[in-house]
Parts: sequence; C-alpha cells; structure tokens
Amino acid sequence: MDMAKRRQGAEIYRIWPAWVRSLGAMQKAMAENPSLRVQAMCGTCNTAFRVDIEAMIWRFGRDFSLIGQHGKCRRVKCDGRTVFQYSTGPTTPFQTMTNGGS
Repeated sequence: MDMAKRRQGAEIYRIWPAWVRSLGAMQKAMAENPSLRVQAMCGTCNTAFRVDIEAMIWRFGRDFSLIGQHGKCRRVKCDGRTVFQYSTGPTTPFQTMTNGGS
C-alpha cells in the first residue's frame, strides 16, 4: 500500500499528558501541584467555569476522562455547550481537551 492511500483515512490523535487522562490522575496531580488548572469554556458566551474535580469523581468515577467530553453551559439564558481545558500554570495558555475533529 502506498503512503498516500495510508494517509488518506488516517485520523490524528493528540498524546495527552498523563495527569489529564482521568479524573483520578487530575485529582492526584492537582494536589501535588496547585498551579495545574482545569476549566470548562462555553463556545457560545465565552464564559469559563472552574471544574470541581472531587464532584466530578463522585458523579462519574476516578477513571472517567474529560477528553472529548462536552457539558451544558451553566450561565443563565445561555444554551451553549462547554469544552474542557487544562493549563499547567497561571501564565500557560489553556489547551482544549478534544480528540481528532471533535
């Protein structure tokens, strides 16, 4: 099979830092390094919300991953959807947790 045919249907996936792969890993890493941050950002109203990792673990379990997940915006009168983002420090830009084209 030639390289062009192989590349045609290939999807690109990001390699995620170990600490963002599950809620349990996030909880542990954030306890050890308080500069790590996770937020939910609405694509409609551009409002950012802090993510309560402990509450998410209680609801979904320690093995649940936020990568590729979306939530409803919590702002009043906004019907937007949020994406989850992470940052390694206050001066580091947030990175969106999506796979492929999602």
